[in-house]
Amino acid sequence: LFQLIPVLILLLVSLFSSLFVSDPLYSFDLSHKYNVQRTTSNLRVNFYVKDTFHQDFTGSLRRLEKQVEDEYISHLRSRCFQEKSSRENLLWQARYSGSQTLFKKAQKYPTPSCNRLEELYNSAAGA
Repeated sequence: LFQLIPVLILLLVSLFSSLFVSDPLYSFDLSHKYNVQRTTSNLRVNFYVKDTFHQDFTGSLRRLEKQVEDEYISHLRSRCFQEKSSRENLLWQARYSGSQTLFKKAQKYPTPSCNRLEELYNSAAGA
């Protein structure tokens, strides 16, 4: 019986702590839970909130939008790094193998996150 007490305590703490975990305020992906689209006023970033957002949210909308934009840009930077890394890897393979086909593929390798980041930076610079 005494051997089960630590396990029971761990289970109770786990269950108790899960009661205090709340859903995020927003998502970048449309879902059944996050189905109301919003757009930040500065960078025009689309995000989704719950139906009950207006009742549940009591903070600063400007601060929330800044958080959304910061997270979005951080995600884009990470994806851009991955895209450039993949392209560089293909270029290295093309040079190593001497494959012209692989070289052309590497040159045309898409970097949509990098493109989107560039668009955001250009629009911010022009504003």
